[in-house]
Amino acid sequence: MATVKLRLKNYAFRLPTGGDSDDDDYDAWAASFNSALTKLAATLRRCSRMRSLDVEVRVGGLLDHQAYLMAEPVADLLSVGRLTSLTFDSATCLFSRTPESGVHFCRSINALLPSLRRLRFRMESVCKSLLEPPPGDAPLALEEVIVNLSLSQLNHAITSVRHSRCCGDVAGTAFVQFKNALEAQATALAARLRQPRMVRIITHEFPSLDFYAFDALTGKRILLEDNIEWDAEGEAEDDAEADATEDDESDLFADEPPVTPFIVL
Repeated sequence: MATVKLRLKNYAFRLPTGGDSDDDDYDAWAASFNSALTKLAATLRRCSRMRSLDVEVRVGGLLDHQAYLMAEPVADLLSVGRLTSLTFDSATCLFSRTPESGVHFCRSINALLPSLRRLRFRMESVCKSLLEPPPGDAPLALEEVIVNLSLSQLNHAITSVRHSRCCGDVAGTAFVQFKNALEAQATALAARLRQPRMVRIITHEFPSLDFYAFDALTGKRILLEDNIEWDAEGEAEDDAEADATEDDESDLFADEPPVTPFIVL
């Protein structure tokens, strides 16, 4: 099985020496970059043994909040081969779309679910169509599904306390409502998996920035021990509360003087 790991970062674009970048420089660079992605996708389609694709997109500095990536070339990358493992983490990247573009990443990736065994996903926007079970009632080979809604790990002031938003949401849907809908969809998908190992939705709380995962297999929220690894182990909230109660009870008489034993004759 062939694995392709692709890291897309903005370090390829530099300001011209002795002056500021103008629009022509930027547009030419962006066009060249997207053209290269299209050619890469065409090349990968010829890799018959390719089964795993790991795509990470990071934007910062000069290109911060500029939509230099076209949605179409990136969508082409997701359609290569017969993938069994896909990681797609575009975090805070904004994608440029042509007026006639019909690219919707959630639906594009959802179409891959019948062949995938492992899916990890994070974007600026996501919706429950990503996790919509395919038609019918046939069990799926998926074993791991992780959707990370937290953008707080990215060392950027704007993303420090943010979550992903719902695709196409212009009305400002409350995050709790959006999260609950996604968790319900994850639960429905988990019920269709033949041998599920992990199905979770990751979020964080503010101001503590504690990271939690909703476990769609048990319906419990898990406090993660590691806020970097998406599949980190953790402790279910109920268990954590029980441990805290036991600690409180064990310390209840810690400061009391010892009782002298006695015998009743």
